Amino acid sequence: STPKTWLFLDFQKNETLYGMGGQTQSGIKLRGSAKYIHPETSGELPFLLSDKGYGLLLAANGPAICCDVPAYGSYLYTEEDAIDYYFIAGKQQSTICSACAYLLGRL
Repeated sequence: STPKTWLFLDFQKNETLYGMGGQTQSGIKLRGSAKYIHPETSGELPFLLSDKGYGLLLAANGPAICCDVPAYGSYLYTEEDAIDYYFIAGKQQSTICSACAYLLGRL
């Protein structure tokens, strides 16, 4: 059987989350939905960006799903043995995205 991991989160009511794709893709809104956030490009990692001053970078090699459906709760799911994740704080979303690019070796 495939290992599975869940990270349950408690987002603020008025928080907006975006799932970020590759370098050229803009974010998609994640609140109130369940969506794959794993980029299609090899070497990219799933990245969530909040309008509350942080980003969350997942070190996942396989599919990653962000679920924020009231019936199921808010969580991140992967088919990994364990999830390594990195919180990136910043006052501006552009600063957070630049820090993420730095961690991925793109800057």
